[in-house]
Amino acid sequence: MAEGTTGESTNQWKEWVPMYKGMEFSMDGLVDPASADETPYEAIAKLIAGTKCTAYYGGGTGDTYYSGDAYIRHVHIDGPYDDLKSYTLDIVVTGEPSTGTI
Repeated sequence: MAEGTTGESTNQWKEWVPMYKGMEFSMDGLVDPASADETPYEAIAKLIAGTKCTAYYGGGTGDTYYSGDAYIRHVHIDGPYDDLKSYTLDIVVTGEPSTGTI
């Protein structure tokens, strides 16, 4: 966003103009050590290696979803040593996302 405030801005409120588009989102989950699915530890490996992946963001059946090439920006794992842990991934889409229906 770029500032577009002028002398004609209403009551001296700042105005903003979109310059570049971008898409970022976060996801949360629980670490299941018995699961064969992707784990946050594999996400950490992708973060370190700078590996591009495909990200999907959307709701339930019949809803629109967005997909695109993406990079993992941040991984956070939290929880006790002897119990389930939660995790959060921050994901940044690179380029224009596409849409589809679930």
